[in-house]
Amino acid sequence: MWALDFGTTNTALAYWDEDRQRAVLLEMPEISRSPEASGSDEALEAPHLIPSAVEPFDRLSLWSMMGRWPPVQRVAFWGKQAFVGRAALDRSGTTRKATLVDGFKSFLSTSPLRTLTKIRGQSYSAREITRLFLRELLGEAAATSGRAIRELTVTTPVDSYEGYRAEIASILRDLGVRRLRYIDEPVAAALGYDIAPGKDRNALVVDFGGGTLDVALVTLDARNLSTGRCRVLGKSGRPIGGQLVDRWLAEDSIERLGYRLEASWLDDPRHEWARTIRAEACRVKERLFFDEQVTLVALPPDDLHRFDERMRGGRGALTYSRDELIALLERRGLYRALQESVDECLEQSKRDAGTDVEVDDVLMVGGSTLLPNVYKTFEERFGRESVRAWHPFEAVVQGACRFSSGRIQTSDFIVHDYAFLTHDLETHQRKYAIIIPSGTRFPTTADYWKRQLFLRAR
Repeated sequence: MWALDFGTTNTALAYWDEDRQRAVLLEMPEISRSPEASGSDEALEAPHLIPSAVEPFDRLSLWSMMGRWPPVQRVAFWGKQAFVGRAALDRSGTTRKATLVDGFKSFLSTSPLRTLTKIRGQSYSAREITRLFLRELLGEAAATSGRAIRELTVTTPVDSYEGYRAEIASILRDLGVRRLRYIDEPVAAALGYDIAPGKDRNALVVDFGGGTLDVALVTLDARNLSTGRCRVLGKSGRPIGGQLVDRWLAEDSIERLGYRLEASWLDDPRHEWARTIRAEACRVKERLFFDEQVTLVALPPDDLHRFDERMRGGRGALTYSRDELIALLERRGLYRALQESVDECLEQSKRDAGTDVEVDDVLMVGGSTLLPNVYKTFEERFGRESVRAWHPFEAVVQGACRFSSGRIQTSDFIVHDYAFLTHDLETHQRKYAIIIPSGTRFPTTADYWKRQLFLRAR
């Protein structure tokens, strides 16, 4: 039983371990992030997650070309057609080659035919890039685990359209997945954070990843958690994520270092150094989670220096402190956007319910929840005891895997004894044969009442 959480920045694949009775992220050394290999202990490295990045091969071997034949790819993965995950990032290095494609998930539902890169005159659409990514991911998983993935549960945002599910379904079925199930991300997050499916609970799910900030208030109960769907009371979002924070930091460093680089260049894949400085900004952002100060190093071509900066002999290095990053995020309105998104979400739920809706749990998922003061924002508003933020990368995929396994236990229980009432043939006194004692967790196994009745009869 497998589960996939396909993200803008990182993707997670997990399987259910029957022996340990828990979800386990599959480690694929060739494509997974590996802090151990790089000598890093950073939580922001998201160990065992796969960077959502693709670099198509410029030439395919005969074996790989045969592997593109639909009847073949439904049963086996012959050859390779692209570098994906860490392998793609390592090939690109700090220069961020134009043939490297990341952040493609957002285009899959809105414009799947949009061209994201060209190699030797061949255009690659968002749909084709996604196909390449999932093909190599499933192929690597099969090679690592020794098992082909035929049943898969995929997480979906609560506001995703049918077009997104249809695209994912079409690609995965062409890649040999025979049984495909979906689970709403808030439900998966709840299961991943071990929220027990007892009485109704209102959970505020904060999904703050690489591309967007999505806030949803949902009602969770036993039925939701067993079907994989949830009732949305309110939702809001902003086009703010880790990639935009990288851009803000890159723009700030360009201005402070005195470079002649137009801000619009940062979005142009043809400008190699623009991609490089955004990657460096990302590194600095992540290191500031651990260190009070980090040096950003950016050495552009000479023609990007302003004349006066060249005369002063600028070194191309800049030190950022955590407080400076917080100040930058404050100026750019990130913390205000967090509060406004929550306000809008709660206001929607109030309009529908006619009264204020109490938030029982705050579930934080996505790497950008680790940005400084993000946790503090929710802790101050909802209280530390309500905020669950210790599995930002793994909660969703682990919850989805638990759902796929069917191992969803309720925390509800029987309050009263349940018994068969009989009468003594001689005295006509009432007799009670308890078959379900108070405190019994439910639902029970199919033969529970039979076993209880048999034991009582003896």
